[in-house]
Amino acid sequence: KVFALTVLICCCLTLAAGQTPVGGVEETIKLSADVVKLFDASRFAEALPLARVVVAKREKVYGLDHIMLGQSLRNLSYIELRLNRQFEALENFERALNIYEMNEPLSISDQDSQAEMFETVAFVNITNGTPARSVSKLQQAIAIRERLNGAESVEIAGPLKSLGQVYNGQGEFEKAVPLLLRSLEIRKKLPIEDPTDNLMLRETTACALHKTGRGGESEQVNSKFRTIPKSSLEIPKDNTVNGGVLNGKATMLPDPVTPRLPKSERESGSVLVRVLVNESGRVVSACSVSGPKIFHTAAEGAAFQAIFAPMKVDGKAVKVSGTVIYNFAL
Repeated sequence: KVFALTVLICCCLTLAAGQTPVGGVEETIKLSADVVKLFDASRFAEALPLARVVVAKREKVYGLDHIMLGQSLRNLSYIELRLNRQFEALENFERALNIYEMNEPLSISDQDSQAEMFETVAFVNITNGTPARSVSKLQQAIAIRERLNGAESVEIAGPLKSLGQVYNGQGEFEKAVPLLLRSLEIRKKLPIEDPTDNLMLRETTACALHKTGRGGESEQVNSKFRTIPKSSLEIPKDNTVNGGVLNGKATMLPDPVTPRLPKSERESGSVLVRVLVNESGRVVSACSVSGPKIFHTAAEGAAFQAIFAPMKVDGKAVKVSGTVIYNFAL
């Protein structure tokens, strides 16, 4: 009986081994390391088939809900994204995120990866013109970053800004303002590598404050958050001058499309649009700050199409902040 039992155990082990892909766990670890090396070398086309092999092998070795499979799907997703295979990447990111959720509580490194995936999926949705899909992803990323790094950490400034900008674009200014202000407060304490990005964040925040009736606070935003103590990068790069009323300096100033309204709702008046013009004369930010609200969207749309003569100070092109006035008649 002992002999028979021993034979049975050996048979079972042989069958189990026959069901496991050649190389098993060790092979997938080696292949994964090769995928990472190819990715780091920007050899994405070579990394793609290998990453798919790792996913297929780990599905067989570990099953469909193991964290190791989630990690492999994450790697595959980033490779697909670099190769502009967005649809496939988003599908695999969702698979990976579902697996990560099933394996909670996660290690710190896996939580960091989870937050990064949420942010990446949100960014893809924003750039694809579907920002509403990014809201829950950014909220989850913020929650993880706060838990891991604290509410004032540099890691949280990015997703706070992105979520605030999404809300701002949807007209949900009351939700946007606190997020944008939090991001600015964090960024003020840090060396910022892209002063222009910081400038745009200030303009967005000032505009959102205007939209919520906090015009006085909006005027303070640019001065309060202009100085970044740990870096002098913004001094030469964020070289913005005040141009006042810019209507007369436009080389192209399209008229706004006046919305069609019933006679009972028709209004007239002037809309003042605050604009930021870049060094080449293009409007990169526009915000209606006064006048009949029914015309604000039309005025902002027209301002974004305007082109201005580039302004120079001491022979160097500079950004210009100013206002454009649009008159709407009955």
